[in-house]
Amino acid sequence: MEENRKLFARKSALKGQSGYARIHSDVFAAMDLEEKDMVELVNAEDKAILVDVSHDKLIPATDVRLGEKDMEKLEVKDGDAVTIRYHKTVGDSVDEMKEKAKEKATELKEKVAKKFKKDEEEKGDD
Repeated sequence: MEENRKLFARKSALKGQSGYARIHSDVFAAMDLEEKDMVELVNAEDKAILVDVSHDKLIPATDVRLGEKDMEKLEVKDGDAVTIRYHKTVGDSVDEMKEKAKEKATELKEKVAKKFKKDEEEKGDD
């Protein structure tokens, strides 16, 4: 599932904002985003950057607030239209990968513990 939304890039008033975009809370909810999610911002020439996303009700629903460095990377000026894109499957697959890694680590831990227990039992039999 992919969500796309056209918004207007606006320079953030927050000093040092970098690596994240701020959008209106209603846009955030309508795109079915979650707090940990990242989004792709795409300019008119299809150049894209990946940023974290935060939300509040102070941002107009038509805007996305970006730091100066992110606007430079994306090559947009204040008021330029950008597309905010979110790939739900990407977010889901990252969570799945984390869960699988956790399961593998648990299996390895249990295997090592079993080996140590077996070694200790064999030493006791001598």
